[in-house]
Amino acid sequence: MKRWAIGLFCVACAVIAQADFLYVSSFSGAKVSTFNPTTGALIEDAFIDASSHPTNNFANPHGFRQFGNELFIANWGTNAIEVWDATTGAFIRTFTNSNLSDPVYMVVGPDGYLWVTSQVNDRVNRYDLATGIEQTPFINGEIDGPSGLAFSDDGQTVYVTGRFDHALYAFDVNSAVPATPVPILTVGSDAFGLALTDDNTLYMGSFDGVRRIPLDNIAGATSLGYNGIGVEEHNGLIYIASGSQIVEYNPTSTATNTFTSGGNLQTPNFFLFGEVPEPSTYAAILGVIALGWCFLRRKR
Repeated sequence: MKRWAIGLFCVACAVIAQADFLYVSSFSGAKVSTFNPTTGALIEDAFIDASSHPTNNFANPHGFRQFGNELFIANWGTNAIEVWDATTGAFIRTFTNSNLSDPVYMVVGPDGYLWVTSQVNDRVNRYDLATGIEQTPFINGEIDGPSGLAFSDDGQTVYVTGRFDHALYAFDVNSAVPATPVPILTVGSDAFGLALTDDNTLYMGSFDGVRRIPLDNIAGATSLGYNGIGVEEHNGLIYIASGSQIVEYNPTSTATNTFTSGGNLQTPNFFLFGEVPEPSTYAAILGVIALGWCFLRRKR
């Protein structure tokens, strides 16, 4: 199994209609914009902003995760993970605000919980996806400013950036985090997002230059020459939120290209290549997710 979730992803994709969006959060713009994920053309400038929020408190949005037609967003304005309609941009509910202070990024862990980095209180929290109830945190003060988060192919190792440590860490998910962990890589400035590719290469956002890190030769890490925050892999290419643009990097040719830029991108933070399901597929997707997690837990 190339990734602990790849089979689940492939089956879910089979029932998803290809009505795609690139969602981008803008720090200074306090909004989420949508773009065409193929051409980079703007679709809607303020898909989500303060006017969409029930308390007009949508500020410094950061990372995303999508489940069916629900778009989970880290909102610094409320220090919460909030849920929005992925098609209309309408507010649905608050998923959780438990022990979050400047939440940055989130990803589903191999235990089936939603893992969320919380930058100011130095935590990596875990939440039950069905209820939003907080579980025992994985990190609680051991690193300074947890930001990026990625899991190894087998789900046994989690990689975490310490923004203010200027560092990248690797932890065994089944062991306690050391009181004073030793980073596997340090850089000269803030460390941010992470993206792990199928060839076991980790890309790390940083104000000191986005790093390409071969995990079998960490000492051979190189800079791509762009300062960046969010980093994502999509269809074999690497995308970087850098300045007022999204940069596209081809790992094979090492060519870079400005995928999208302009006044609509106001300090882009993080982004997500999302897919909006047809309403008739929601139940099927949720069923696939449930069956997948049952299978994975039985295997463990």
